[in-house]
Amino acid sequence: GDEIYDATLNQTNVGDNNNKYYIIQALESDAGGSFMVFNRWGRVGARGQQKLHPCSTRDEAIDEFEGKFEDKTKNSWSDRKNFERYAKKYTWLEMDYGEVDKETTQVQKKGSITDQIKETKLETRTAQFISLICNISMMKQQMMEIGYNADKLPLGKLSKSTILKGYDVLKRISNVISRADRRQLEQLTGEFYTVIPHDFGFKKMR
Repeated sequence: GDEIYDATLNQTNVGDNNNKYYIIQALESDAGGSFMVFNRWGRVGARGQQKLHPCSTRDEAIDEFEGKFEDKTKNSWSDRKNFERYAKKYTWLEMDYGEVDKETTQVQKKGSITDQIKETKLETRTAQFISLICNISMMKQQMMEIGYNADKLPLGKLSKSTILKGYDVLKRISNVISRADRRQLEQLTGEFYTVIPHDFGFKKMR
């Protein structure tokens, strides 16, 4: 069929300093008749390790792909549109396989959640929590760039639905900022960087 067996998975846990990806692809040779499953994994921004496993048939390659997807995410590939996140498991990122727009898209800034975050008045104690855990302005900058600059995305161009999930997490972050709940902020920050991958290199994220 026309289905693309290509899964980009990501997992960020700020407290554990985890920021890792896992890519699974079921491949068929250009000439046809030869099948394999390709896996690549590592820290976001690093080349990581990879493995290529030959398969006898198309069905065997698809079965291996789907099994690995379920093992890493606790979700079924066939039901991925209703994806549920699980702690300590990878999140599936829906990718945009269309051509990258040649024209620069203007990002609508007025009234956006990023502006609301910018205007949030923080107590010193709260501000210290935030600086330890996440950099809101960096998140804001990333979200502004996502619409048009695929080079800024370490795991490839994200689909609109994935970007909207990132905005949703930012909205929730802005709602808990004033509460100075470090655990919840860590959890939400990890969720944001899981959905919107960012290359931190090997430095600690807090």
